[in-house]
Amino acid sequence: MDLQRLFALKDQETFQEVLRQEGRDYYERRQMLEAANTLFRSEKRLSKMTQAERSIFLGRTTKKEDFHAFDTNFFGAPGGNGEVKKIIATQYLHLDAFFAAIPRHGDITETKFKKLVKQFNQGCKAGGSKKIAFVFLTRILTVSRPDFFVSAADKALEPICKALQINAVGVDPDKYWSLLKALHQLPIFKHSVNDVSSLDLALLDNVIWTVSVSSSTDGAQSPSADHHIKRKNMETSPSQALNQILYGPPGTGKTYHTIEAAVMVCEPSFTWGDRVELKVKHDELVANKRIHFVTFHQSFSYEEFVEGLKANSENGQINYQVEDGIFKQLCHYDEVPVIESSTDESISIKERKVWKMSLGNTLHDDVNIFENCISNNQIRLGYGDSLDFSECNSRQAVLAQFDANGVPSKLADIHVALVNIFKNVMTKGDLVIVTDGNLKFRAIAEITGDYIYDTDVDSHYAQTRAVIWHRVYEKSLPYEKVMKKQFTQRTLYPLSSFVLDMEKLQFLLLNEKESFQKLQTKMEKCVTSPARVLIIDEINRGNISKIFGDLITLIEPSKRAGAAEALSVQLPYSKESFSVPNNLHIIGTMNTADRSLAMMDTALRRRFDFIEMMPKPELLKDVSVKGIDLEKLLEKINQRIEILYDREHTLGHAFFMPVKALLDEKKEDLAFTQLRSIFQNKVIPLLEEYFFEDWDKIRLVLADNQKPENLQFVLKKVQKNTALNELFGKGHQLDKYGQTVVQYSLVDSSLGVWSEPNAYIGIYQVMSDVTAEEG
Repeated sequence: MDLQRLFALKDQETFQEVLRQEGRDYYERRQMLEAANTLFRSEKRLSKMTQAERSIFLGRTTKKEDFHAFDTNFFGAPGGNGEVKKIIATQYLHLDAFFAAIPRHGDITETKFKKLVKQFNQGCKAGGSKKIAFVFLTRILTVSRPDFFVSAADKALEPICKALQINAVGVDPDKYWSLLKALHQLPIFKHSVNDVSSLDLALLDNVIWTVSVSSSTDGAQSPSADHHIKRKNMETSPSQALNQILYGPPGTGKTYHTIEAAVMVCEPSFTWGDRVELKVKHDELVANKRIHFVTFHQSFSYEEFVEGLKANSENGQINYQVEDGIFKQLCHYDEVPVIESSTDESISIKERKVWKMSLGNTLHDDVNIFENCISNNQIRLGYGDSLDFSECNSRQAVLAQFDANGVPSKLADIHVALVNIFKNVMTKGDLVIVTDGNLKFRAIAEITGDYIYDTDVDSHYAQTRAVIWHRVYEKSLPYEKVMKKQFTQRTLYPLSSFVLDMEKLQFLLLNEKESFQKLQTKMEKCVTSPARVLIIDEINRGNISKIFGDLITLIEPSKRAGAAEALSVQLPYSKESFSVPNNLHIIGTMNTADRSLAMMDTALRRRFDFIEMMPKPELLKDVSVKGIDLEKLLEKINQRIEILYDREHTLGHAFFMPVKALLDEKKEDLAFTQLRSIFQNKVIPLLEEYFFEDWDKIRLVLADNQKPENLQFVLKKVQKNTALNELFGKGHQLDKYGQTVVQYSLVDSSLGVWSEPNAYIGIYQVMSDVTAEEG
């Protein structure tokens, strides 16, 4: 890594791309910083945080129970031993004043920094530390204010100092401050320092780790690097089929395994060391819009899945717009925008105001306004009651013009405010993004002229300004192409950096050559469009015909875009031609206990690969709590269910995995309590549902017919004739044909049988054997 070249960068997007490529575990660090930012803003004291929360700021101790989900070694101070470990374990109680003194926002002066160092030193001394762990100080500051600080982990800052041609920091606060000042002046950081939403400065730590590790002469690895070298390949690779459904009984881990399956579709070469690392990669792919999740249910419809009309109200007028569903959004995500017309030059957005504006409605009677504006290089405002505001240079003057023409108004009225913005606030050089409803936009213009009163096109849209149309798109683009969140219904308003993605807007306004160069750079890393995954949980609970409609044919591999027999259809609301790309994978889950495979939509069955996921009792091998063998317990229960019902209604191993997790943590009492809860709240209710409250069969599954009464979960009592007479009187005829009347009762959850290990052991082992073993 050439740090001097890195620091010379001015383009933020390029810099972030370098961080993603060169820095280790960029997304997990970013996720950790965002979690820290939320906590920091809550103004909690360190001593009032949970251990998991505190570990984000302080690192973690070597005790297993103190581990946080994030690898907190990322920002130094791993807490391996010595003073750092002591501070992490105990001194945080004395660091509340220091932590509270870190400014939540804004600039931090050298005087303020020195005061923070002094407060930190005092807190450490109060806790009995003999020396100060400088790396620990910079860690807390970096994670708390990632827009201002960078962590000084051991000798990792030496390459940075060398690149900036300043003295090595070591453990000297004054030299560290000099480094910060130098970093803050770099073009790549200058505009993001003190911006609490910026994480780039702290994420430079990614590159620090990489450089320090790769340049080490003794080959020693940093704790962070070493942690992520220990990976393993996945034992079994999930199918790469475009359409697949994971099906099986409840509790077999179908939804759990969709994470693994989706990650492997998107990143086939990815390997991981544990579930946490896999989940971090999954969350990264979700953030990058490559994995989406949806759950089908009885009310889910085509309009939610593909597209439908959505009603919006603006100033009392109802408008309708076509809203894309999750499936259509995914299918269109990688489409290159088709530009109907554009200027040839690249447009810089630096220091420009950007406005959102509506120009008519595509589904209303003013649909022609947009086309007229494009043809005449204008934008027009549909407010003002056809009045001329040429001489109105203030909001008060606009109000006076309304009043003079008999239009009762107030200064706060929306039409007064909008006319004033259009006439007096918007200036030449401002950019205007023209929307198509709240979820799309269709053009980008630059204002080139002052306000004009013009009734030639439409007297209702008389307020006019000249523009140059930099981009007009043949098909409206989704708001995600330029916004961080969707547009609002207001006709005209400014777009701040909080909602507008400036990098994406700049990319859209590059000329064809520069745009091609950027796309080419991305294509060098990925020859084809990256794979995307739609996870449909409980796919069998939805009405497939109602949800997919005629698109059920288009998801076939041979009918997708680019295939030899590719098909497309015209969508009913937008009238667009639509096809399904071949990079979109669909992974469904299906609980066979909800609906049998035999009842599934035949059209769906033909177009999906079905992957069976059955219970795996072997995952509970050697797992024993209070003498209860969970593997044997689950095996015996499922053998009985399969004979009494069928294999599709067996119980999955996932029900008992929380018990295993607690046993792994050496918490046997809690594990047994968890087992009791699983039987009371999951197993018994599920058996009631399976057997329609046929308690005789439930007793057979639980072996209550083989156990003494004090170990039975479901009690069976035969009612004698005298008892029936007392209850119903003579002549009840309940035993007319000599049949017995049986009463069943589930033992109260508070009684001792639920806490008796032998009650569970008796499910898979004959009670005489249990008694013999005890004897």
